[in-house]
Amino acid sequence: MILSQLNKLLKNNYKKMYDYEDFMNIGVLSGREKDILNKRYGLDNNPKQTFQKIGEGYGTSRQRIEQIVKRCLSTLRTREEYAITNQCVVNISKKINLNGGLISCSELLKNDALPRFIELSIDTTNSIYKYNNMYVFCDIPKERIEIIINSAYSILKKIGVPIRKDKLVSKVDTQLKKRKTVINQKAIKTIIESEKSIFVYKKEYFALGDWSFVNPKNLESKIEFILNEGRDPMHFSQITKEVADKFPSSSIIKNYSVSSVHNVLIKSDKFVLIGRGIYALQAFGYRKETIEQTIMRVLKESGEPMKIQDIISEVFKTRMVNEESIKCNLQTSKKIVRVGRRTYFLK
Repeated sequence: MILSQLNKLLKNNYKKMYDYEDFMNIGVLSGREKDILNKRYGLDNNPKQTFQKIGEGYGTSRQRIEQIVKRCLSTLRTREEYAITNQCVVNISKKINLNGGLISCSELLKNDALPRFIELSIDTTNSIYKYNNMYVFCDIPKERIEIIINSAYSILKKIGVPIRKDKLVSKVDTQLKKRKTVINQKAIKTIIESEKSIFVYKKEYFALGDWSFVNPKNLESKIEFILNEGRDPMHFSQITKEVADKFPSSSIIKNYSVSSVHNVLIKSDKFVLIGRGIYALQAFGYRKETIEQTIMRVLKESGEPMKIQDIISEVFKTRMVNEESIKCNLQTSKKIVRVGRRTYFLK
């Protein structure tokens, strides 16, 4: 059965099996117990509450509420009167099995009408556990998941640059086979995506979260991230807007202004001024030089006299200036000489 069909089946089963009013009418739990479970899981679509908050409402400790929840889950796990939960676990297990024995919480819960009842059902079983925002079958031990995470981290650390998702999964799979460990590649990908120290970069790549261009911490690295993401040069005012849009919490807390962004662009060796207020990453081949220096470099690299239009075309590759500025520098420079009609070379 394909995943979309299974999703439809699961959703229909939840509608049949779970209804808030039916849950509140169940006889194996007391009214107090049902109310506590409802508050803990938010079964009535109100926000879920902590043990502490529920305890305060009942005038008891968080530990006591935690004990009651555990007892209720045990009751729902073992009493035939609530076999409905067991049936839900069976259906959830089918979906996890299709994903190779584990699945991300977001993937399991998305598009389902009653996700909080799913969470309740999973907590009533001993066959599934939660790890790193994944639901995992108990026959996949935590140690195996940690081996996969450590393997992926080591590969990224050694390579030092982002790697395509499928390639990293394949490399990890190869290392697992050397250990005579077999696990579905789809599950390997889910495990890597669940690890907080590994980031998804540009949708198709995995990268380490402590790389500044992947997970920028300060203003300089945030600017680098913006310019690296688009690769095109930008005016400093547009860079400021992009930083504020991409990192809204940081821009509010630190109040990044146009002037503060401009100051970083001026001081850092990573950025190059290539036009009026326009900056680019030096890593992309841009250089810190005046228009005259750019013209001289172009002529030196050519090794022979060049027509003015050819000079202008080459300058435009690394500088965003107008033609008149280039022509003016050709005419006024003491290091460049005209050697023919509209033709220039170095003195």
